[in-house]
Amino acid sequence: MGAARRGALQALGMSPFVDMPATELRDRWVPVDAVWQRSLDRTRNQLGDIASATETLRVLEEELRSRLAEAPSRGLDLVQHTGGRLAISHGAVPVSALSDAAGVSGNHLATQFKSHVGVTPKRVARI
Repeated sequence: MGAARRGALQALGMSPFVDMPATELRDRWVPVDAVWQRSLDRTRNQLGDIASATETLRVLEEELRSRLAEAPSRGLDLVQHTGGRLAISHGAVPVSALSDAAGVSGNHLATQFKSHVGVTPKRVARI
């Protein structure tokens, strides 16, 4: 997988892990406790008894995977696919071309990006 594609997946990767629109987290410092309180307490208890870095990473990965086991949020596939195209093109694809190719309106695409990423696809392209 190319570096641009990995970068897009990393930037778009928060949405499946939190139960709130990304716009509520944009431009803010939010402690992890505010988003994942119950699972964070459970994870901290598990990590308290672990001495090895390998086991620590296993516990953290298990927690993240458990969050992904649920059905993906509505529109996430659209955002990931479109975000991937933006990354591969280094932001050079016009948003209108992306929305046309996806068969959705520009407003719908922007709404989905705001919900999952926190910013519009045009802003992602500029970044």
